[in-house]
Amino acid sequence: MTILIIEDDPNKLKQLASHVRETMRSAEIVEASSYQSGLKAILADKYDLCILDMTMPNYEAKTSAEGGRQRPFAGRDILREVKRKSISVPIVVVTQFDTFGQGRKVLKRDELARELRKTFTDIFCGMIYYSASRTDWKKQLTRVLIAKVEEQ
Repeated sequence: MTILIIEDDPNKLKQLASHVRETMRSAEIVEASSYQSGLKAILADKYDLCILDMTMPNYEAKTSAEGGRQRPFAGRDILREVKRKSISVPIVVVTQFDTFGQGRKVLKRDELARELRKTFTDIFCGMIYYSASRTDWKKQLTRVLIAKVEEQ
């Protein structure tokens, strides 16, 4: 099983990758840490699952000041491109934010999850709330991983 993790926070990425390795010992993990690198990876290769962050910078940061502007809906934009290109990859969003966007365009996490479920029915596997101080996200992610194995 090959799993793509698109995540810009180094600690969260490490936690996600570690949990996937513990749960799926034979899984191959590919990592990307920006909208552009994640989109490039998901369009270039076939993955059995993608673990996707929602908010991330446009580009890989070479220094702490680089990486371009934050995209509050980068994950949704990647889902749109995947759907537009008719790529069949299950995607689970793992986020540590409760709200997304600004002003009138603010969406709460549950509102965004409903929108994604409706718009990307064939590929969206759900949204998991991540917190470094909690472990319930691990149980939720494990359920997604096991379901993907059982489908194969």
